[in-house]
Amino acid sequence: MSKPAAFIMVEGGRTWFRTSAETEEAIRTGFIMESIPLYTAPAARKHLTGIEISQGFKADDDATHPYSYWAGVNFAEKHHGIGVDDEN
Repeated sequence: MSKPAAFIMVEGGRTWFRTSAETEEAIRTGFIMESIPLYTAPAARKHLTGIEISQGFKADDDATHPYSYWAGVNFAEKHHGIGVDDEN
């Protein structure tokens, strides 16, 4: 899992934001308070290129037919939301 981009810090009913570096310093020095990690959204994944799929097929000793291999890659990408535009 990636490191948090920042934290929401809570102390005595007050709330504020801190960067990961500031929070790590607070923990290191013993100034620990309640914190909620904030993560950035992962970058959108793009479809594999035809060359990448072909190279995967050639490297897979168990793959027996290129068309079914290609269809399997497309199926997996579709069902994992790879290449899907968030605005649609």
